[in-house]
Amino acid sequence: MPTLATYQKPEEAWIVAGYLCSMGIEAVVCHDPAYGGVLLGAMESPHRVDVPENQLEQAATLLAQRPVESIHPETPPEAPLDSAWLHRFLRFILVYDAVCWLVVPLYGHLFAPEPPQPVSDFLASLTLSDSLWRLSYAGYWPLLVTGFLSNILCLFYIPLGRSLFSITMVWSIIALLGPPPVICSPFFGFFASIQNTLASIALGLMYWSPLRDRFTSRAARVRIAK
Repeated sequence: MPTLATYQKPEEAWIVAGYLCSMGIEAVVCHDPAYGGVLLGAMESPHRVDVPENQLEQAATLLAQRPVESIHPETPPEAPLDSAWLHRFLRFILVYDAVCWLVVPLYGHLFAPEPPQPVSDFLASLTLSDSLWRLSYAGYWPLLVTGFLSNILCLFYIPLGRSLFSITMVWSIIALLGPPPVICSPFFGFFASIQNTLASIALGLMYWSPLRDRFTSRAARVRIAK
């Protein structure tokens, strides 16, 4: 039987043959590797559809009229990342961080254990620099106020809040170099470690997640819309 068409992929040949058979054409699929030999890196199509000679013209007309369809199922579009749970998670972190900024001074002034004087003297001797200690002491209350305020502003996705949040994290790390070592309870240390971990996650969400677009200033949003 004469060949009507050749194909690289067997599924393409079978789909065409099935279509022609449904239209009354006695089409068959043949696989002949020698038919598609490799010549200087060019490979012919080894799968062919053959039809009887008396139906060749009719089959060619039907094949030309057949709508071209992809043999592969369409890949469903990726669903947009739902940022609702990120929003709730960020709000939880910000509320927790704001509470910690309020509890830290309260705990330090009312509930922190007072070590014996020899222990206090020894801890003071471990201070890296008196200048750093004085600088950290002078910036203690401004740091607390800025940390609390940054969380409140970030709750409403105000761009200034994100900037203050970043500054507060760097500021708090530098401030740790000033005071001497302190003695704290395991309970306090645990929640302080959780605060530091969650604050790092919040910073990542505000700069490298879909939530970063919410911190775009109103003027920038207008320019983007234009």
